[in-house]
Amino acid sequence: MKDNDENKKDLEIDELDDLDGCEIVTLYDEELQKDVDFEEVAAINYNDKLYVFLTPVEPNENIEEGEVIIMEVAEDEEGEETLLAVTDEKLLDEIFDEFQKEMDEQGDDCGDDCGCGHCHGCCEDDE
Repeated sequence: MKDNDENKKDLEIDELDDLDGCEIVTLYDEELQKDVDFEEVAAINYNDKLYVFLTPVEPNENIEEGEVIIMEVAEDEEGEETLLAVTDEKLLDEIFDEFQKEMDEQGDDCGDDCGCGHCHGCCEDDE
C-alpha cells in the first residue's frame, strides 16, 4: 500500500456499513514498513468483480479520517484470494458512484435481519 490519492475516496463512515461482520484485513504498508489493519466497511459487485472499501482501524498518516481505500478482490496464481489496488481514477469514480446509487436505493429504513448489508450494531463502534 502506498500513499496514492488514486485509490482513496472520501466517504462518511456513518454512511458505510459492514457486510461481513466487521472483517479486519491486514495490509503491508511499504512506505511505513509495517502491517496496517483495516476494517472492511463495505463491498460491491461491479462489472463482474468484487470491490471492498477499507478504512484503517487506527489513525493512519496516509489516510485521513473518513477516507477509504478501494481494493479489488481477486485470485492469485495459486487460487488464493488477494486484494489488488485500484489505480484507475475513472474506475474508482464508477465504483464509488455505483456504491452511492445502491446505498440510496436501499435507504435507511430497514430492520436488523433485512439482509441489506447495513451494520446493525455488530461493530463495537456502533454500540
